[in-house]
This record gives sequence, structure tokens and C-alpha cells, in this order.
Amino acid sequence: MVLSLRGGTAHLINRVGMTAASLGLVAWYLSATVFVPGRADAVAQALLDSAHVQQQTSQQLLTQLQALSSKAAGLSPQVTDQVTAAMAKDPQLKAALAAHGLSRGGLSSVGPLDVKSVDAAMHRALGTVDPTLAKDLTTVHLRVTPLGVGYSLDSVPQWDQAARVANHLWPLLAAVAVGAFVLALLVAGPGERGVVVRRSGRWMVVAAGIQLALIVVLPWALSRYTTGEWSARAPALAALWGQNVLAPLVGLFAVGIAFLVLGTAWQGSATATPRGRRA
Repeated sequence: MVLSLRGGTAHLINRVGMTAASLGLVAWYLSATVFVPGRADAVAQALLDSAHVQQQTSQQLLTQLQALSSKAAGLSPQVTDQVTAAMAKDPQLKAALAAHGLSRGGLSSVGPLDVKSVDAAMHRALGTVDPTLAKDLTTVHLRVTPLGVGYSLDSVPQWDQAARVANHLWPLLAAVAVGAFVLALLVAGPGERGVVVRRSGRWMVVAAGIQLALIVVLPWALSRYTTGEWSARAPALAALWGQNVLAPLVGLFAVGIAFLVLGTAWQGSATATPRGRRA
């Protein structure tokens, strides 16, 4: 009866610790990805570099310029491809796209940019690719944004206050989780400590495994098995998440595996010992 009571108390403490760990993992994940300064710029750059957006931009540039001016009648797709590639490296266009995707109220969708920003970037890029043609088209201005982003992309909200809360909250929650784990080990009886360790290891494996699947498998699957609009999401998602969380999550997964093995062995040893004594 005493061991059962201690085991139930240890189980409750362990659950509280895993709940704190789950909340702490979310706060840490946000502080290391969404709330990292400059993440919106990285997402914007990934979007501009994506094959889908570049292809659509090049095609629409060619169509619009040829329709707007007879001087662009001989414009080739190769030239607009080069112009599009140069536009993707334009810091002002990237800043405009990043700013366009931000919202104080929450996540927003990136749609077509203001045509003036894109037109200015197009003329700057054209000046580097073909200065002569750039002079001929000085007075020609785009009327519709050629980016043609026909899908919504969850961009990065710059919530400074939320970022500060996340940065301060996750270490506290992590400390609570570790403290609860140690306390659960102390409260649990000798035959139940292995259960505490194994349960904690299972949480680590599941939590880290889900995050690794989102970070690694999802972008890979989108780039491998989708085309067009969906394929452009892959580099944008990878840029949003970044690489700051990959190594810690792999470490958490490995520690979870070790805890599972250790907890199982500990529990097996605890159940075998009484039999050895009775024998």
C-alpha cells in the first residue's frame, strides 16, 4: 500500500514535469525559430529563390514587357530569367516582401506585392543584365506585380513582447521539468523508478520525433513529391524553422532512447530482484 501510494504520487509529479517540459519545448521552439530576428528576411529570400516563383516571375515579366513596349518585342526568356535571378538578390525587394508578410495582429498571408516595389527592382535588375535595354525601357513600368504568388505563405510575426516571454519562459519550465523528474525519482519506490525514467524517455522520443518530422521530413516531402505552389513552400518552411533547433532535437531524441533503455533495464532488474531473494 505504501509503495502504491508512493508510485501514484511519483506518477503525478512526473506528469506535471512532462507537462511543463511540453510547454517549455514549445516556448523554446518559438524562441529559436519564429522569434529569431531576421527570420522574416530569410523566409522572403527563400521565397524569391524558389523555382516556382522565379519561373512565374520570368514568364510574367516577359509577357508584360512585350505587351507594354515594342522595344521589348525581341526580349528573350533567357534575359527575363537572368533579370528574375538578379531580382531575387535585390535587398530592397527582399525587405519589401518581408515587410509585406508581417502583421501586428498575427500570421498573415503573402500575396502580390505593391507593383511599384517590384517595378523598381525589375529596372535595377535589368540595368545589370542588359544596360542598353534598360535605357530603352526606362519609361516602361509594370502595371501588375509579376511575382504571381497565388498561394498563401505563413510568414513571421515580429511579436517582440511574445519573443521576450518565450525566451524567459522556457528555461523556467525546463527547470520545473527537471526538478519534477528528480522529485519523482525520490518519491517513487525502488521498483517504480524505472517506470519514471522510461516514461520520461518515451516523452522525449515522441516530442523530439514529431519536431524532427516537421523540420526534416515535411520540407523534403514537399520538395520531392509536389510541384508548383506547394514545392515553393519547402524552402520557405526550412528558412522559417532554420537550423538552430536541429541539433538540440536530435540530442533530445538520443537522450530519450537512452532513458527508454535505462528505464526498461532498471524496471526489469527491480522486478527480478525479489524473485532472486525468494529463491
